[in-house]
Amino acid sequence: EVFKLRDRRDCRDRLGLPPDKRWILYVGRLDRAKGILDLTEAFARIEAANADLNLAIVGDGPEMGLCREFALLAP
Repeated sequence: EVFKLRDRRDCRDRLGLPPDKRWILYVGRLDRAKGILDLTEAFARIEAANADLNLAIVGDGPEMGLCREFALLAP
């Protein structure tokens, strides 16, 4: 079994993540065809109205530079 359900609070504690925040997680190739730029643009539009919302991006690909720029600009 590769993936199994784990306790959310325990996982967040182990990763040092605050328990009261919501997360959007993207795991995949950082490529326009995968919609990663659409995701970052959409997140930029909704984050001001959702202070408890965070975006985590995991992956590699041709849009890595743009994703890093986005992360540096994020509050």
